[in-house]
Amino acid sequence: MSIKPFLSNLWKTIYKNPRNRVKEERFLKNRLAFVDSIKQTTQTFDKEVLIIRTDDIGDYILFRNTLESIRKHYAGYKITLIGHALWRPIAESWDGNFVDEFIWIEKGRFLKDDAYAHQFLQQIAHKKPELILAPSYSRSTFIDGVIAALIPAQSKYCWQRNDREVRQWLRKYCDAPFTKTFPIPKDLHEFDLNKQFVELVTGEQLEITKPEINQQKLQQIEGLPQNYVVLFAGAAAKRKRWATQNFAQIADYIYTSYQLPSVVCGAKGDAPLAQAILQSAKNKEAIIDYTGKTDLLQLATVINQCQLIITNDTSAAHYAAALDKNTITLLNGNSYGRFFPYPVNHHPNIKAIYPPTVTQPVYDWVGMGDIDKISVGRVEKVVDGVLK
Repeated sequence: MSIKPFLSNLWKTIYKNPRNRVKEERFLKNRLAFVDSIKQTTQTFDKEVLIIRTDDIGDYILFRNTLESIRKHYAGYKITLIGHALWRPIAESWDGNFVDEFIWIEKGRFLKDDAYAHQFLQQIAHKKPELILAPSYSRSTFIDGVIAALIPAQSKYCWQRNDREVRQWLRKYCDAPFTKTFPIPKDLHEFDLNKQFVELVTGEQLEITKPEINQQKLQQIEGLPQNYVVLFAGAAAKRKRWATQNFAQIADYIYTSYQLPSVVCGAKGDAPLAQAILQSAKNKEAIIDYTGKTDLLQLATVINQCQLIITNDTSAAHYAAALDKNTITLLNGNSYGRFFPYPVNHHPNIKAIYPPTVTQPVYDWVGMGDIDKISVGRVEKVVDGVLK
């Protein structure tokens, strides 16, 4: 190991990690103390199932198809979902038939703003469902766990996390609010983890076999080309983003080889990435910038009408899988097997491309390769295999 990584690891071990632990534990203890001050005690419970699901858009896409089975099994119960406000539009539009009440949480504010967090917790403190479900594999003890600690219920089910939490001090808090923890099975894709969780809770085998989005619920969009490819250059973390000049070269290749324009999609914050692609591309007239111009519902329509989507590790890939679209996903290998590659029986048309150094990593690998080591030529060959 060279001196720079050695000093960096030493700094983290001696200073950063212990300092973060003190801050995090103080934060959690303060939140749990507030919970203790407002939570109710009861011997009677309402005929209600409360689902806590506060992770990201792709996680919800891989969970949402289980809601119909929960609705059927618990007929006559009120179904309540506490969810991440980020995916509110798609949940309310696509899944309102299966959920009686949505309660939306702004995760960032909940973690940073005590006043907002206290207000939110007081808002839900009256709840007393028979059953609480926390189906997230990587649930947040600071959010999901605090909510589960607040609300009384006859039964509270979750995946067992206290043997997987890398922060040793946090392990005693992970599963404490729950009455039943299921051992996490090995080597399952996230969709199958969600499916198996609901099967364990209900005791029934679910009929669903892959994530699906009902195309009849999609909005109509005018002005798109008749045929096109979608490029999704954004990602939550920079280490998950393939270089914009690579996307530009792929857009040029697809246009010259197949006469297909590229529609660049993403959130408003991805606009600089789209501009960088345009600046690098030779065929600028064949690139349509849709970044920041579609909401989550419209994005599904744009993806549904394309011939191919090329994307980083984002929710767009899970949209595409649920819509049965040809998909090329560029990945650094982190969390291998949980989200990508997709099992062939779920979606045979998703091609996962990893850096050359990522070869047969273990399931849920915590490492990562350099995504920019994926060559443009290698992606072009996969494009040919799809579009020819």
